Amino acid sequence: MFSDFAIDTCLQLRVVFGLALRQTQGFLRSLFGLLKLDLAAPHSTLSRRSGNLTRCKRPRPKTPSDEPVHLVVDSTGLKIFGAGEWHETKHGSKLKRRSWRKLHLGMDLETGEILCGKLTSDDVGDPTALPDLLDQIESPVDRFLPMGPMTVKQADNN
Repeated sequence: MFSDFAIDTCLQLRVVFGLALRQTQGFLRSLFGLLKLDLAAPHSTLSRRSGNLTRCKRPRPKTPSDEPVHLVVDSTGLKIFGAGEWHETKHGSKLKRRSWRKLHLGMDLETGEILCGKLTSDDVGDPTALPDLLDQIESPVDRFLPMGPMTVKQADNN
């Protein structure tokens, strides 16, 4: 009734969200309900078929070569949760010890492969992290596209 691809996708969702098999089933039912899809969520099928499932073929990452890449660089903030965060939630205190890091990523626009990455403090911008990111790329860069507010404004003007 369910394809190998459907079972594989459900099992991947299970791993990503750290769910038990029944929780995965409930999550999928809720997801299908929110999307207004009339689909059945696999139940005992997940457990039964997970043991002998041959993984669906995924695109293999491109091996380093001399082919030029179209590089897109962007960053995102990552909030670090620690004891202070737990203390604030548990006791309602207003401790302001939140800390952030910034993850800078460079991706090949054509393949979607992440080619480089760097984790920095939150005050480091993409231009500052760019030299270290470029040092991680073995292929020549044919075209470079920075992402962010400046790119959006430039796209609106064109």
